[in-house]
Amino acid sequence: MIDCAIKYGIEKFVFVSTDKAVNPISVMGATKLLGEKLVISASKLTNKPIFSIVRFGNVLASRGSVVLIFERQVKEGGPITVTDPEMTRFVMLPSEAAQLVLRAAEIAKPGEIFVLKMRAVKIGVLAEACKEFFCKLYGKDERTIKIAEIGSNVGEKIHEELMTASEALNAIETEHFYIINPHPERAMSSKPYSASREGYSSDKAPSLSKEEIIALLSKLYDTS
Repeated sequence: MIDCAIKYGIEKFVFVSTDKAVNPISVMGATKLLGEKLVISASKLTNKPIFSIVRFGNVLASRGSVVLIFERQVKEGGPITVTDPEMTRFVMLPSEAAQLVLRAAEIAKPGEIFVLKMRAVKIGVLAEACKEFFCKLYGKDERTIKIAEIGSNVGEKIHEELMTASEALNAIETEHFYIINPHPERAMSSKPYSASREGYSSDKAPSLSKEEIIALLSKLYDTS
């Protein structure tokens, strides 16, 4: 893809990565990290196309989302299975994911990595919110739907990261997102990342309440 983008003179190239690329412990995370490194390397070889990266958190109700698993489990009468209720994850709406890609394509300089400022959820709270929301949506009795803790999977992180501590030292902050490896001109006129010694992990991000999660689900499932 990189070679084709250069060969055919594409103007902008945005690689969609994920929080799993940060300090990866899974094959998926490792492949995403390798993809990022290839894109960064390409950005140093040519100015056309402009190569940039966006890092996603968990896109709510997208294919593979745990929300869809919880929905199916409620429809089947339960139980809702939770690996670890204290586990935290970054979450974003599909519209936010699309806007991040479009914004990166619009303003990116070569080699920049865009990270949306995201809220996080505790998996236990997400399960409770999904139980209440989907029980009402599908006419199920909440009292009959149990939540069962099944333990973490092998190689599964308790908390996700969107930026390492070393990356944070070379990041700037805007109103809606962070930019890692900012272009020198942008870095000179922008605010450095305020928590640069800590990185950016889901256990330190603002957390959504059950009520806030239900409000987001209502938007996604258009229950108005």
